[in-house]
Amino acid sequence: MLDLRISNSKLFWRALAMLQRFSGQSKARCIESLLQAIHFPQQLSDDIRAAPISCHVRVAHEKEQVIPIALLSLLFRCSITEAQAHLAAAPSVCEAVRSALAGPGQKRTADPLEILEPAVQ
Repeated sequence: MLDLRISNSKLFWRALAMLQRFSGQSKARCIESLLQAIHFPQQLSDDIRAAPISCHVRVAHEKEQVIPIALLSLLFRCSITEAQAHLAAAPSVCEAVRSALAGPGQKRTADPLEILEPAVQ
């Protein structure tokens, strides 16, 4: 479920909600990370940020692993390139996210792995 393809505006907003829930970061930061993952390697310009959701959906629909990359970027507080490397080094999306959640400096709430488990499998 975490690796769904963003193919319409409803899935764009669902992706954003998942990023907020699993990263604990602000809506603004999650939007920025999601747009970076969608439009990578192009740098985000004001024009891209102001584009309608349909524009982002068109680009995202052609890409794979947008949401996991955006989430890893948020969790590791790293660039999209570094998030892609974390994902490539892990045996699965689940393991990459688990590694990020278990890493130093992460908040320890209830148990983020239990909350996230159904979404990444």
